[in-house]
Amino acid sequence: MLTPDEIYAQAINQLGFDNPPAEVLRLLSKGLAVLREADAQPLNERELISMNSMIAYVAHTQKTNEAAVREALTTHYGVADVEALPSRLYQDAVEFLVELDMNRIMN
Repeated sequence: MLTPDEIYAQAINQLGFDNPPAEVLRLLSKGLAVLREADAQPLNERELISMNSMIAYVAHTQKTNEAAVREALTTHYGVADVEALPSRLYQDAVEFLVELDMNRIMN
């Protein structure tokens, strides 16, 4: 997944401008600001409820505890706790939990 800064750099490069017109720069800069803001948004309430439910489900079906599943998830994404996951990673985190094999991690 590209960062907002990488998207901005690609857009400038694809336009082929050494010195893009002021209007183009203004629009790209505004888009960059919006992407940065979206990049930092934490999980919303529904996403957090869903994530906690998935953690409980994985722990139950794999006969482990929720704390171990949480630790695997937060370690994988480099965050302190589930609440700190950015919303943009929600779908990836769900897929991570679906594919998670705690036996492989614990052994």
